[in-house]
Amino acid sequence: MGGLFFFLLTAILDSSVVVNHTAAAITAEHVIDIINQGLATSLAAADSILTDLSRTKEGLEALSKMDKVIYVGGPLSSRTGSIIAPRVKNLSSAIGLTENALLHCTVLRGTKYWDCLRFNTRVGYRFDEVSTGVYELVISLSPKHRMFHPVALIFPDIEEYRTKDLYARIPEIDNCYRYQGRRDDLIVLSNGEKINPVPLENIVASHPIVKNALFVGEHQFLPSLLIEPREGYAVNNEEESREMTEKLWGIISEANLQAPRFSRVPKSLVYILKPTETFARSGKMTVQRQLTVLKFAAQIDALYSSAGEGLLSEGLELTDPSSPEAIKSFAKKLYVQILDSDECARIVGDHDNVFDLGMDSLQVTIAVQKLKAALRAQNLNVDSSKIGPHFFYTSPSSNQLAQAIDQLINGVKKEGTAEVHSKENDRKTYMQAMIDKYKVGFDVELALKKTRADSLTVVLTGSTGSLGSYLLHSLIENPRIAKIICLNRSADAQKRQTAQNKHKDLLTPWESSDAQSNPVEFLTADLSKPDLGLGEETYNQLLGSIDAIIHNAWKVDFNHTVESFEKGHIAGTRHLVDLSRKCTYRAPILFISSISTALNWAQKNPGQSVPESIIDDLDSPEFFGYGESKYISERLIEAHSSSSGFTSSVLRVGQIAGPVLSTAGIWNLQEWFPSLLASSKHLGLLPESLGTINSISWVPVDILARIIVQLLSQTYDTEADKSVLKVYNLVNPKIVSWSALLGTAQNGLGGPEKIRIVPLAEWVEALERSAQIIMGLWLRVTLLLNYLDSGGLSQRRENNP
Repeated sequence: MGGLFFFLLTAILDSSVVVNHTAAAITAEHVIDIINQGLATSLAAADSILTDLSRTKEGLEALSKMDKVIYVGGPLSSRTGSIIAPRVKNLSSAIGLTENALLHCTVLRGTKYWDCLRFNTRVGYRFDEVSTGVYELVISLSPKHRMFHPVALIFPDIEEYRTKDLYARIPEIDNCYRYQGRRDDLIVLSNGEKINPVPLENIVASHPIVKNALFVGEHQFLPSLLIEPREGYAVNNEEESREMTEKLWGIISEANLQAPRFSRVPKSLVYILKPTETFARSGKMTVQRQLTVLKFAAQIDALYSSAGEGLLSEGLELTDPSSPEAIKSFAKKLYVQILDSDECARIVGDHDNVFDLGMDSLQVTIAVQKLKAALRAQNLNVDSSKIGPHFFYTSPSSNQLAQAIDQLINGVKKEGTAEVHSKENDRKTYMQAMIDKYKVGFDVELALKKTRADSLTVVLTGSTGSLGSYLLHSLIENPRIAKIICLNRSADAQKRQTAQNKHKDLLTPWESSDAQSNPVEFLTADLSKPDLGLGEETYNQLLGSIDAIIHNAWKVDFNHTVESFEKGHIAGTRHLVDLSRKCTYRAPILFISSISTALNWAQKNPGQSVPESIIDDLDSPEFFGYGESKYISERLIEAHSSSSGFTSSVLRVGQIAGPVLSTAGIWNLQEWFPSLLASSKHLGLLPESLGTINSISWVPVDILARIIVQLLSQTYDTEADKSVLKVYNLVNPKIVSWSALLGTAQNGLGGPEKIRIVPLAEWVEALERSAQIIMGLWLRVTLLLNYLDSGGLSQRRENNP
């Protein structure tokens, strides 16, 4: 298709195409001969030809004679491009889709951005993040954009076309991206980590003795690497293969540096092709990934069988299982490996909370596997069933982990040194201590403050989350609100917000407004700091301008202990309270809390409605850090309001469902209920019961956002001397049973002929078996089963950001 395009283009431009004779092999030498004939002024060639040309003086001299050099059929390796770009007038790509022709973009010239494309923003292009820093190009086929895209004629009934082409954003240039390969190229490891192999393969393939390289390892714990040597560098036995691996280890290590630490290829997973073996290729001589993986399936399986479990325990040797110091060193090495950051490895202290340093649920699942493997490698007789996610969530520092491992191995509990409180014995004491710690200073008398009737400025935390996006939309729609200041942790929050809001068909006025009329401002914040990480100047500007605060940002993780919520969340609530107390105008706080702060109270008081007031009983929240941290923050808001006389509101939110007022947004597919439906479709089975959450009282996210903004106005308009603290339980008053929805769910998944309804226990067993057979499902199934198992399916899952 691309070749045909060049022929048609030359007819329009009154020029000619110089075509290689079909009897002549397309080699670098032959291309040099053609160029030296002086008939052509531009060259379009595949990566392999350009790479060969870049390796010789003659090849580079020939390329320098061209007005334009275009690489086609696939990306050009970064190393080859960096060699050619300074030596030619114009190096660029011609990128398009068979079903949609060329893309509406311009190429950037010069030695730095030769492989970058600047996309036209008016024709309906959108970039959806599919892995960290990797985006898929999606083409909108809305009535406004259909005329620009031929694919709309091929698929007249679709509203958007997912190209499966992946790009990396160039942050310093607007709408500029670098091609990164195909979505089909992504490798999903058994731990859920996604790897884009194309940039890594380009690095390895740039070595003079490498013809092609392919990273593989779908559903494995680590990737492996297949290398196709160039002619004259064949390996004939295992010894020669090891020697070549050593020779190439420098370039492989360079590629490994671009991958996450726990996704790097070890020497034991490198396979050098034999002289009789070649990668599968298309007619254009590009490597066909999936066919090559199938072709070398036996060799790949042999690699992993030979490497065995040592991959998991590599670098984790416990020198003396009876020594507390050796165990402490072992525990720290484990956390340093999992954190996957050289910076974290340097700064992590013995008492540092690894979750504050960025450890997430994915890394916890990896830690579970690595610890089990390391202890098995030591032939230690331990009860591995005790090593699960909770083992790490309750041991968030290397010292705590060392104590837990010591107890597991030696049965020794270090009295008086445990940093994590016992939930059974010290729960109430710990929560009271947190409340007392963070309400210090609330007894200072504050003066009455003025209020403004209209043109209000509202601070919103966590705007990029699911609920946050709809809250921002509702705030923009409210005529009383002139300015919304969004505080988010990420530096690229505005870009993320733009992508999310467009995907959900929500307002994005910051795109079309000038600086003066733009109603939304995005600030990068760190709520753990007294000045919110904004700096003195910006913080003081907030003090003099804001009228209300909606505190919506919270980590939704029901495995963490309450300690893991202290720094960024409990302390963050106090810092937002301080902001409110120091403001020029009266600035009430709306705290988005959770029904989990009262679920234990509800269980102890069956048949009674949960009071819409702060519950003084420290036993009222669920026995999980999420609910406990929200409860502590409710008490802080109460102490602030009662001491200052400032109006505040606490909004206890239950399970949030997908939107109903628009067809554009959907329920987050990674959450438990969409995951349950996806798993049910895969199994052909649907559970007849959801355990203790058979009662459904969900609230659609868009309706909830509207309610919260209405309550903001009500809270703001409440006079200071009237009930200063309002508490609202935001749950659906109309409760239905799961059995009432079962038929609808069954029909939506394919009907009775495809989906069979079974008892919950049978469904869980089938899910576990499926995860064992299809390792790619391992992480998602593990997280779903953890949810089902935790507290016997207790109703505590919320969709707060």
